[in-house]
Amino acid sequence: MRNFLVVFFIATSVFAQSPKDSTYKKITKADLFSDYDIVLIDSLLMDSKYKSPLYETSTYIIKDVENKDVSNVALTTEVLKERLQKVNAKTPFHIAYNPALEKVIKSYLKYRKRYYPALMAKAEYYFPMFERYLDQFDVPLEMKYLAIVESALDPTAKSRVGATGLWQFMYTTGVQYNLKVSSYVDERQDPVRATIAACKYLSNLYTIFGDWDLALAAYNSVLVM
Repeated sequence: MRNFLVVFFIATSVFAQSPKDSTYKKITKADLFSDYDIVLIDSLLMDSKYKSPLYETSTYIIKDVENKDVSNVALTTEVLKERLQKVNAKTPFHIAYNPALEKVIKSYLKYRKRYYPALMAKAEYYFPMFERYLDQFDVPLEMKYLAIVESALDPTAKSRVGATGLWQFMYTTGVQYNLKVSSYVDERQDPVRATIAACKYLSNLYTIFGDWDLALAAYNSVLVM
């Protein structure tokens, strides 16, 4: 609706000229837009960029975390430790507090708030499907969060090195796990087929390493299992 209102405003401003007036006045930016309008249009353009399949959604990942200022994030170390202990008691992964982890968490809380509403909405759609297949392959359900880190839950996401889809499969690994990749089809972008392949891949990694922490760490390896 907001997009429509902006387009309507522009159209009526430019074309609403009296039929009796045969002269044309040069229209400047000031004639059309206030400062508020410019900011609004800017935000709409940025939103459309972030939602475009041509935009690399891996920018969700925060780079150079150690250089980020997180001093004003309203999360104390004590509260974080308490919450991590509760999570650790309910998961097969080893989750322990350390200062580097605290900085990463606070960086996401401070610099990635704009992504959370969209991610939570996508999670409502994708997570039930993820959980069904993770359970089928006896993979911890917590692995569903890996897709957020990998692709921000965008099935069209593509990294600079060619990793594609919700689970960011490289070409060779995708083909190894029976995903068709050609000039006409790329099943790495198929949410269901890619999720099944990711479950098989994670299950095989666990068979090799015998530890879910190591399997998770090895997930992004370029080796073909």
